[in-house]
Amino acid sequence: MRSTITFLGHAGLDLRLGATRVVCDPWLSARGAYLGSWYPFPDNGHLAAKDLHDTPTLFISSPRPDHCDLETLGGFPKTVRVVIPAFPSRVLADQIAQLGFTEVVELPDWQPLELGGGARLTVVSASTRHILAAALVLELDGEVILNQNDCPLDAATLARLAAIKPSVHFVQSSGASYFPSAYDFSPDQMKAHVGEEVAEIFRRFVGAAVEVGARYLIPGGPPCFLDDRGFELNFGGSIFFDTDELQAKTAIAEPALAERLRILYPGDAAVGEDGAWQFDGHRPYTDKRQYLEAYRRARAPARENQLAELRAQAGPVEVKELRSYLRDLFQFEDMTWNLGLMVQIHLSDGPSMWVDFRKKPFRYLTECEEPASYVLTLESAWMSLVLQQKASWHDLLMGQKVMIHRDPDRASPRLMSHFDYRHDEALFDLVRRVDPALITIQDEQMEYVCQRFCPHRGRDLEYAVIERGVLTCTAHGWRFDLRKGGKCLWGGDAPLLVKEIRPLK
Repeated sequence: MRSTITFLGHAGLDLRLGATRVVCDPWLSARGAYLGSWYPFPDNGHLAAKDLHDTPTLFISSPRPDHCDLETLGGFPKTVRVVIPAFPSRVLADQIAQLGFTEVVELPDWQPLELGGGARLTVVSASTRHILAAALVLELDGEVILNQNDCPLDAATLARLAAIKPSVHFVQSSGASYFPSAYDFSPDQMKAHVGEEVAEIFRRFVGAAVEVGARYLIPGGPPCFLDDRGFELNFGGSIFFDTDELQAKTAIAEPALAERLRILYPGDAAVGEDGAWQFDGHRPYTDKRQYLEAYRRARAPARENQLAELRAQAGPVEVKELRSYLRDLFQFEDMTWNLGLMVQIHLSDGPSMWVDFRKKPFRYLTECEEPASYVLTLESAWMSLVLQQKASWHDLLMGQKVMIHRDPDRASPRLMSHFDYRHDEALFDLVRRVDPALITIQDEQMEYVCQRFCPHRGRDLEYAVIERGVLTCTAHGWRFDLRKGGKCLWGGDAPLLVKEIRPLK
């Protein structure tokens, strides 16, 4: 049996096992992801999306725009079967549905999908539920390809994947985060944070590769940045490191693993036959800076048009509208009740708004002389797109459209979770349950340790009514059976987290 893996750039793969073909995460449009900031590196502009259109199956691993490129996907015949993970969020499913595909398979974890001829496809979602990413396993006649891309998997899941003995393991080698590049840390602070993050990302990469133990390891990513603010991050000072750096790090830290590394560039292919694989990689540059300067010039017209289209949709930001939006953004008291911070949203060409979380009720101020613990600075145009729900704070942060100043000693993950996840209610509900505030309450017989705030709208359950193990939230009447693990009896399907049940003394 002949097998071929063609690298499409970034997280994109064209996988062929015998007569089976699956195209994964093609990002081939000229438009940059995250508001014109991210681009595939190296440039994959010489690849034609139409050459992929005859695949019977598309696999999209994430709704992120560097994996789900709507412009590229929109050109595929709508009869192509699209396989996506059965995520808790509907964002990816909705995006694919809007493109008009007639066969969309939402595949639960570890449930194989038969592709015909003995081939099968399996999906494994990220071990952290609110991270919308998934790995793919493609199998035929004992040949196994694992496309992990940038999906974080825990040790138990990696061990389970190792047991099926993949021949080739594709995994992205650098992070996908706005931290710390979105912060205006001092040079020494930035260097320290970058060093810590890179060390952790490299540790995860090595850990996944060693645990799975595939014969060959193909690294993917990272993106490059062609906007003015991010361009220098291509040459150090960020958590993104390229394959040259990866090879050097791996050769020093894990020499045995370095021998299994195989580097492919966009358009390169690995060919396997009877269990033996040949890798044919052709690096398209010698001087990285010179290459990226030319790449930036080549993409400048498309990028400028993209930004002009976005800005044309923006309008003026009124203080009243901004205040109303921020009230809604922070309405979940379980994530904000103990922040104890002053936060400023500063529009560089418009008004500012301060949110004072130090006392209840929270105050929303248009003027304030006190220094804020967090200051988020951005242009009015980007804020306008957020208000219109045409962009999210996550888009702005990943696209480096926001600069964050903070008190170095006042890091607040719960505050940043609002900006990162609040646009997606399903994800935000998961984030709220990661480390919930707890309360001890009781009825006539039992004492319960449960989450303090209602999973519906975050109302403090200190004031709830409890009768015979059933808790009723006084805000909207949702009811939960505390004696059956917090099952929701009325209102919705989100359970209440119950940590402990014990008889009254």
